[in-house]
Amino acid sequence: MNEKFARILLRFTVQNEKTAVVEKQLKYKIRDVGVLQMDSESSGKKILRRSFLHALRNVSLSVVVTSLFPKAVLAVSASHLRRARKLQTYTVVLTSGTSWSVPAGLATLDSVECWGGGGGAAGVVSGSSYGGGGGGAYSKKLNVSVTPGGTVTYAIGAGGTSNATTAGTDGGDTWFVNTSTVLAKGGKASIIDNTNYDGGLGGASASGVGDVKFSGGKGGAAPEGRCGSGGGSSASRTAVGAVGGPNTYALGGSGGSASGGGAGGAGGAPGGSPAVGSNGADNQNGGGGGGGGGSKDSGASGQGRVGGSGGFPGGGAGSSGGNNYSQNGPASSSGAGGQIVITYRL
Repeated sequence: MNEKFARILLRFTVQNEKTAVVEKQLKYKIRDVGVLQMDSESSGKKILRRSFLHALRNVSLSVVVTSLFPKAVLAVSASHLRRARKLQTYTVVLTSGTSWSVPAGLATLDSVECWGGGGGAAGVVSGSSYGGGGGGAYSKKLNVSVTPGGTVTYAIGAGGTSNATTAGTDGGDTWFVNTSTVLAKGGKASIIDNTNYDGGLGGASASGVGDVKFSGGKGGAAPEGRCGSGGGSSASRTAVGAVGGPNTYALGGSGGSASGGGAGGAGGAPGGSPAVGSNGADNQNGGGGGGGGGSKDSGASGQGRVGGSGGFPGGGAGSSGGNNYSQNGPASSSGAGGQIVITYRL
């Protein structure tokens, strides 16, 4: 074999378009059998070193050297080949705090995923219940640039609160680096609306920032005005969030279930001792909405029961059940906070 050629067997998955650019620059051919052949003379040894090592940083690979580099290239390339074999994938989950320390030597994150906080639910006014809170949105950004050894700021969206006699509060937005890099919107709270008794809207993907975006699920409506309604689920990595179930006179609405994520909570039954709504299930792919609380039966004084809290991350709160004695309250549970998931190789 001519010393001007170096053959390396590569088994790789291309991560971005930069590898294709390097292929064109070096004018090498990837044969059907998976053998990479490079001409070190045609492009110059300095270009070969720099471009070939750049290619190594942009592929996941296992390498077998089947022949020697020209001596001028071998010393630098061999050390980088050893380093490439040791690359490991790391996942960091952030649920609190405001800053993250970037590891030394890390300049690009493979991906950053954000879930917004879930919305809270409106209270019970004059015996009538209202809709559930909306679920948080999901956004994912690929190839996020960071400063090696530096610090990145971020915000985790808080879950919205539910109130006894007024509208709930919205879920907070979640972002990383800044709101222009990657952003997932929080779910909206339900309001005191004596016309539609509607649930809060899910966090809107259209207002988020990322390469992949899904909206959160809308909170369930309360057309019957007694039992509570289910909260919307958060969006998941693969789909929009599910809408919370509406209430009926016989049962609180169930929470929405996130696709591939947490199940929604069950609605509470009415009665002289009504049942609380179940909490939405936690799941790293997305939280389920809380179930609506049961209402107090006619002839029995007192308040209905609280709705379930949203599942983590980003599930919306279920609303509290009402009563037939025109009593106010109680305040329901809260929506779930958001999260950030960072993936990188080093």
